[in-house]
Amino acid sequence: MPARTCGRTAENIKEKIKKYDKFILVATEGAIASKWCNWELGFGDAQKFAYGKIALFPIRDDEKDWSGSEYLELYPVIGYIDSCQYSDEFNQSLLQVIMFFVIMARRRQ
Repeated sequence: MPARTCGRTAENIKEKIKKYDKFILVATEGAIASKWCNWELGFGDAQKFAYGKIALFPIRDDEKDWSGSEYLELYPVIGYIDSCQYSDEFNQSLLQVIMFFVIMARRRQ
């Protein structure tokens, strides 16, 4: 995000969400609490949900506890089984892209 956000920031985000085939929210505590991330999820939902091209990738200890944000239960979750990453309803080729975003999200925390 730029230091100062504005309407153009929202337009840029909308363009990117429309441009790419899938929408994945890297669901950190900060992202779930963020007004911007929730707005992005809502826009992504409108663009991708009907096509099954939206998912959450939780980066949390309690990865499926959405207390206070129960609407997140609507979305497929990308997660782990026995320390091996798996993907519900998404191609395995996405995992490399996701790992890039995970690294970036952890750097911001």
